[in-house]
Amino acid sequence: MSRYPLLLLLFLFLQCPFAEAQVGYTAHDTILPYAGPFRFGSNVGAYQNWRDEQLADIAAGNPELGVEGIGVDAFRPLLSESFLNYWGYDIRLEAFQHYIQLGMKDNVVFIGYPAEE
Repeated sequence: MSRYPLLLLLFLFLQCPFAEAQVGYTAHDTILPYAGPFRFGSNVGAYQNWRDEQLADIAAGNPELGVEGIGVDAFRPLLSESFLNYWGYDIRLEAFQHYIQLGMKDNVVFIGYPAEE
């Protein structure tokens, strides 16, 4: 087989305009700035014998239970891959619905920490 077709293919690839193209924008151009109010958040962890909903009641307050709360209005929980693989990807749906009922908004979820496998 002749090496000329391979050289021609390499030449065409190197001349492709996409190979040297630079994007004409940055994240500052494409991501809208947050326009909501400042929220007091809490990076909740896992506490033995405490459900996520109970922690939210303490943090944000729950008038139905007579709990005043400490002024937190957003949560930043961790949802690691190993946790979700073990418990399922919908394990926290009820907890997040509870957060909404308490008036907690603009929650941020840490999704890092891939499973070892």
